[in-house]
Formats: sequence, structure tokens, C-alpha cells
Amino acid sequence: MGKTIVTAILGLFFTFAAVHPATGQIQLNRSSIEGFFNMEFSVVTAMSFDEEKIVALLETKGADQVWDFTDMEFEFQMSGEGRIQTFSSAAGTLGEEYEHFDQATHVSTKRLTLVK
Repeated sequence: MGKTIVTAILGLFFTFAAVHPATGQIQLNRSSIEGFFNMEFSVVTAMSFDEEKIVALLETKGADQVWDFTDMEFEFQMSGEGRIQTFSSAAGTLGEEYEHFDQATHVSTKRLTLVK
């Protein structure tokens, strides 16, 4: 009985594996990377020196935690806009004059302009 169940399970496994081959390696190419890196973004950042509230947030543990910043005081805040670009060589990019970059096949630049 046990041998029949094991045989049936193995048979189902091999049938499934033959019909649905699995691959363990994801496929990345230049176009999939460029779609991620060639984009514009905006950012807002703030600093707080309220140590008691910061420590309380950091001590929150476990899954599905929500950090509530509504009653925290921020002493400094800045915002900015930026752009991430990718290139197929270092030519025309910052650092192109360095010898160890002359054979680069992928260069990513990130620029951030602060907005007051």
C-alpha cells in the first residue's frame, strides 16, 4: 500500500515537472534594466531630534508594523526632484576620464536637485 502511494506521488510529480518545467534563473536584459533606471523621481526628507519618539518607533517589532509619524516634530525638511539614467558606456558621463571605467558596458547616473 505504502509503495503504491509513493509510486503514485512520484508519478504525479514527474508528470507535473514534464508539463511545467521550472527555471531557477531570472532573465535580465538591458531593456528590463533600462525600464527601471531611466526614470524621474521626487523625494521629501525630514530630520527629527526627538530621541524618545524615534527609539519608540525603532523598538516596534514583528510583522505588519505601521510607523506613525503624525505627532513627531521635524526640525529640518527638504524636497527635491531627480532623474536616474543609464548608458551603455562611460563616454560623456562623470568619471569617464578614469582608466578603470573605459571598458564599462553599463553606467547609471543619479541627479538630485533640491527644491526649497
